[in-house]
Amino acid sequence: MNYWSRTTSPSTLASAARCFDQLVLDTFLQRNNLTSISDEARAQLSLPVRDGGFGLSSVALVSPAAWYSGFAQAFSTIRTLIPSLNDLPDNIPFVKSLSQCFTFFSKYKFPKGSPVSSDIQHFWTDSEQKKYPAGAQRLIMTVIYKARAAAILIKFPRNSANRARLTAVTAPFSGSWLTTPPTDPLFYLPDAHFSLATRIRLGLSLFEDVKRCICGASTLETPLHFLSCKFLNASRIIRHDRIVQVIARVARLSGVTVHLEPRIDGEDRSRGDGHLFFHAQSAIFDTLVIDPCAKSYVKGAQFLLGAATTGETRKSDLYGERCRQQDYLFFPVVLESFGGMGVRGRDLIMKIDDEGKLNGVRHIHGMRIKTFLQRAIAFSLQSGNAQLAIHGSKRSRKRLD
Repeated sequence: MNYWSRTTSPSTLASAARCFDQLVLDTFLQRNNLTSISDEARAQLSLPVRDGGFGLSSVALVSPAAWYSGFAQAFSTIRTLIPSLNDLPDNIPFVKSLSQCFTFFSKYKFPKGSPVSSDIQHFWTDSEQKKYPAGAQRLIMTVIYKARAAAILIKFPRNSANRARLTAVTAPFSGSWLTTPPTDPLFYLPDAHFSLATRIRLGLSLFEDVKRCICGASTLETPLHFLSCKFLNASRIIRHDRIVQVIARVARLSGVTVHLEPRIDGEDRSRGDGHLFFHAQSAIFDTLVIDPCAKSYVKGAQFLLGAATTGETRKSDLYGERCRQQDYLFFPVVLESFGGMGVRGRDLIMKIDDEGKLNGVRHIHGMRIKTFLQRAIAFSLQSGNAQLAIHGSKRSRKRLD
């Protein structure tokens, strides 16, 4: 379909493109045990992973940009076959297709210097004066995808959970579990966990047959309620501990000595999650997973990594000064449940990567330490989310019994 979209006019390909897109959607629904999804979720599927989607590109959407880019790049050769560009009849097939592309592009606002000319007459002029760059299709689609992502966002009210979710899934590395091949046991999700992670990313109901949580909250009104329910703290602790173990394991593979659950100081029983002994200065890290859709975070989560920033501030206020008094670095590793990580957590990953280089360890299983660790955390988080949801559904069903 990539080839056909570049070589066949959008109007000719339209029927086949729609059929292909439907087949992709049907396969997605079947593999994830979904009966149907909302229009917003369907639009989200076709977005790139970096924009909060799943990368299941719609051929019908891509077709105008693909054909236009292919035609523009080949036009220097085609031009020699055209006696004159003045007053070309509109019924010539390539002129007609080009006009249809410009009609499609008129829905979007392209920046200055974009491969998209202002109209068909400027296209003839631009094509004679310059050669269209490689990657024109990517540049065009970037604008289109950004516009479509914004269109999905504005369908939901301000300060709503859905807006918080759609913002959170665009955070760096929040979609790592979708783009990482299973080259290591840490990079693996069972089918059930993958399906639940998919539902969480799309904001869909996690279990159609569970209408209320054990706490009484409606899962129809708040489909992702299990991620923040106070009655599921045991599963939340398991998710937390798995993430801590992943960080500790990768740190040890990088040559860093790790002591788990160290005392912050002797003043009380406060403990961090891990004490990392670096070359120049040791550090304590403490991990927290936040649900951006929870009532206490949803307002701040309207901005990228807003919930994570709030969590980092709270952790730093608790332990930052106490660690500094002992000449320790302190890293609050705060993750949003959709995968985004706060700045200080990413700083810790970079620190472990730097320490690995000092210890002569630059790669783990052929991957840079920081990349390996970021991806391992992403999988551990999504698996923990899935187990939390499964535990919540079991307890809720027992309540009904």
